[in-house]
Amino acid sequence: MAEPRSSGLREAASISAIVLAVYAQWIVHRNPYGFWGWLLFVVAALSMAVAAGRPEPVAAPTAVEPLRPSGTAGRIGFGFLAVLACAGATYGAAAGWHPVLPLVSWGASLILASLAVRGWTAAPPARVRQPWSALEIAAVATLLVVAALARTLWLDSLPRAYFGDEPRVAAFLYREYRGGRIPNFFTMGWNTWPVVGLSLQGIFVPWLGLHMTTLRLSAALFGTLGVLVTYLLARELGSWRLALPAAFLFAVCRTAIDFSRLGIAHSQILFFEPLALYLWWRGVNGGRALSYLWAGIATGWCMYSYNAGQLVPPLLFAWMGLAAVFAPR
Repeated sequence: MAEPRSSGLREAASISAIVLAVYAQWIVHRNPYGFWGWLLFVVAALSMAVAAGRPEPVAAPTAVEPLRPSGTAGRIGFGFLAVLACAGATYGAAAGWHPVLPLVSWGASLILASLAVRGWTAAPPARVRQPWSALEIAAVATLLVVAALARTLWLDSLPRAYFGDEPRVAAFLYREYRGGRIPNFFTMGWNTWPVVGLSLQGIFVPWLGLHMTTLRLSAALFGTLGVLVTYLLARELGSWRLALPAAFLFAVCRTAIDFSRLGIAHSQILFFEPLALYLWWRGVNGGRALSYLWAGIATGWCMYSYNAGQLVPPLLFAWMGLAAVFAPR
């Protein structure tokens, strides 16, 4: 089935929705408790949904090309080893083993679980993969550059103690990693934040030293990657016409930029949550068990990043419920 031509009216509506959303953001920034700014956000979202329309029709899949997976015995073996490695990580973290051992065991469980389901088609593909054009790749690359610049330029312009949690995160990392020590990653750290998320916040510390700017660079990295994953999610839901404005609005969103310029773990949610949703929807469209597996893994990562990540599983299950009702395929 041929793809429908893009109408000038659809493009004009998309541009109008973007302009309206940016204007609504400006109003909300000036008056967060006002009514009209948030109403304009709703109107912009509805306008974009109408402009995007239904997903572009694509040719129905005619054949599935499996990857010649291992037999049932091999799958069961890898699955058993994955569960065993995960149990080893849990026991090792609780028993006080050297912190690296549970972390390695946890990573091994992810690899083994992937091998167990590799090549397994859990359901028939519902949608053919959309090819990427050179123009789309260039547009996404440009968007990522804009997002990265918005999150990294003049990071030092904010005072060192602009937000009280930043120096507290720095103090925690200094105390836990001082003298070459390594903390137990599967415990709670300062303010009951998971140590894994706090450690990710200091990912650049070994090379750049422990500074506020270093912690903020980590937040900027996850915030920028969140823009990319948002594009992939929207593209999986619709097409590039939906993905490009969605990622652009997220790239220039004032709230997303603010959290991506602070040396705290909040911005990790901006990456892991859309990643989980993207992988799950990729599983729905492609039918591959590996996508479903990593959707669950990404959901678990949300739990290890920041406290707000505890809301991601209910949100994901709610989305599944809505999909079951409105898109039962």
